[in-house]
Amino acid sequence: KGEPLDGEVCYLRPPPAYREYDKNQVPIIWKLSTPLYGQGDAGRIWYRTLHSQLLHQGFARSQHDPCLYVKAYSDGTTIDIALYVDDMFITTDSAAGADRDLAALNAKFSMTCKADPTYFLGMNIAYGALGVVSLSSATYATTLAANYASVLRGISDQPLLPSLPDLAKVYEAALERTEVPEPALIKAY
Repeated sequence: KGEPLDGEVCYLRPPPAYREYDKNQVPIIWKLSTPLYGQGDAGRIWYRTLHSQLLHQGFARSQHDPCLYVKAYSDGTTIDIALYVDDMFITTDSAAGADRDLAALNAKFSMTCKADPTYFLGMNIAYGALGVVSLSSATYATTLAANYASVLRGISDQPLLPSLPDLAKVYEAALERTEVPEPALIKAY
């Protein structure tokens, strides 16, 4: 539920099932009180509304990424919120502080929270011992390969992509690697 600024107006043409012209053949345009999900400016208006609420709650926006918000609590713990349109990924080392902040967000906006998600924006998430979190793109890569293989099937007699089982095996083997890349390579990335 994004909130338009004073004087900001959202318009929309009626969907095909509704009358599109008045009796004088003038196109009908609807004036909206709030932007609709999927409308051109809805994402911008939603981001602006959420940004304002997060600042009100004491979060600071990262200087390096406008979709990352951080809040430090008085006991030295923190909460981090990464945004992507209407999805959030939240990490914290303060359950009590996070619960208060999430309750305040939920009071303002209707939200659902999933503890320990296993999938977010194309990333598989696995939780290991000692708080280690691993990210992979297994589902995304497999789906992408399947989609392209079905599109390219029949165009050529030569395989243009590894077969889906082969791709999955290569990907799984890469996940099993234990050696760590040199820090200079990681920093360069």
